[in-house]
Amino acid sequence: MSFEAAKEQLTPLTPEGRQWKDGEGYLDLIENGQEFSLGLGVVGDEDDDKAYLLARVVLYADCFGEAETVDEAMVLELAATALGLPEGLDCQVGIEVYDGSTDDSGALVPVEGDGEVEVDAFEVHFSPELSIDQLDNDLLKKLIEGAPYILPSEE
Repeated sequence: MSFEAAKEQLTPLTPEGRQWKDGEGYLDLIENGQEFSLGLGVVGDEDDDKAYLLARVVLYADCFGEAETVDEAMVLELAATALGLPEGLDCQVGIEVYDGSTDDSGALVPVEGDGEVEVDAFEVHFSPELSIDQLDNDLLKKLIEGAPYILPSEE
């Protein structure tokens, strides 16, 4: 499935005020007139020539309230809930952990290695195993309408 075909499928499901922007090898959901990603995109897979959804959300530490420690299950549950992913949807998952460290350009740098660390934020990526042409249009519409990228804190 080409990105053009993916865009044709997704555009009628996209509410007014949001649009799909072409990138180099991906589509990105943005607010009209903005460049900031809403955390929902489409990426291609060269092996099977299909397009797959990629949903991302940033969870700052204060999203977990007064919790002293946070484990992977807590992060995944909050991220999946924030994105509106249904239970049982098989996804490839990735978690980036940030402690507030930045590189020379000021961009946040993920923490390398395992172990306990004082966390500033998590960025969680979900990519459903099914290509977008195999996903239910009602689910796609719900994900497009609710894409948050950064989950507001509980405060």
